[in-house]
Amino acid sequence: MTDWDLYWEYGLRLAVVLVAAYVVYGLLLRRKADFIIRVRGDRIQFKGKFPLSQQAAIVQFFASDAAIHGPCKIYGAWKNKRTTIWFSGHINEGEKQRVRNFLSVGP
Repeated sequence: MTDWDLYWEYGLRLAVVLVAAYVVYGLLLRRKADFIIRVRGDRIQFKGKFPLSQQAAIVQFFASDAAIHGPCKIYGAWKNKRTTIWFSGHINEGEKQRVRNFLSVGP
């Protein structure tokens, strides 16, 4: 066996370990969202188990009060009758708190 064969074997093993670690992370450790609200400019999309009766109020909130133009995603999960909310994208801390307050009180 040459040195190149040995490097190839170690590289292949490392790649398999990295893929396995990524799969374990994705299946076991990542937070799972019950709903996602995606904001891009004036468009707002809902995905998941977000109540249809509250979607119009959320759209109105983002259009007039929140002034969030994204792009950002708002993730939410219900645990023991409480909503856990987290964010990704271009949204500052003040806007995050306004969204949290609005979603916790309800429209």
